[in-house]
Amino acid sequence: MAREQRFIVRENDYGHKLHFKMRKPDGKAYSIPDAATITFECYKDGATSLTVNDSTHVTTVAATDGHVYYTVQSADFGADSSGTYWCRIKVNTITSEEAKLVVKDEYGNGA
Repeated sequence: MAREQRFIVRENDYGHKLHFKMRKPDGKAYSIPDAATITFECYKDGATSLTVNDSTHVTTVAATDGHVYYTVQSADFGADSSGTYWCRIKVNTITSEEAKLVVKDEYGNGA
């Protein structure tokens, strides 16, 4: 699985919109079905459990283009959470490619 997209946020920041476009294996857009459950999942590099698992703050921009975004919440990346994370969108049982998310400390240091 390719990991090309990258996001950067700071500890305690929130409100950022992390955009994803769901794609089929052939590269064409995955059309998000009506009434789908769409979830943002995020885990710290090397972790065995999710740091964020949120279906409440995901917004569909264009369902036929597979375009959604997740709005980072105030409790997602608090103090002492700097590091590298991997995040993805899950639509029902289909997951997007993972994107790298770097959380920097308040002084801009981080992975």
